[in-house]
Amino acid sequence: MLFLQPHFSFHFVILRSIKPVPIVATHVKEDLLMLKKILKKFEDMNSNTVTQDMLVGDIVRLHPEVVDTLLSHGMHCLGCPSSQQESLANACMVHGLDPEKIVTAVNLAIQTEKQ
Repeated sequence: MLFLQPHFSFHFVILRSIKPVPIVATHVKEDLLMLKKILKKFEDMNSNTVTQDMLVGDIVRLHPEVVDTLLSHGMHCLGCPSSQQESLANACMVHGLDPEKIVTAVNLAIQTEKQ
């Protein structure tokens, strides 16, 4: 039976009976980049600004005040299941909209609502 035991130095030790055999993680750099992207997503979600890489579903959940703004710009797919996993930039591309214009309008709506 094999048991994997994680260590803080990104090494794993396979325990076979009593003799541990170290295995060096080969994808540490890629894993760290992925973790940084995940952390950035959570930082973006906690801020009061919207970015192009945020998911449409997350934007609507975090800032329901922007629904009218999105609808008025032609993004009528807010309840669509694919909007839950689609970035704002991708949704703009599908609808033929300029993502910078939409981000600016959405952030303006958020700031206006806060005042």
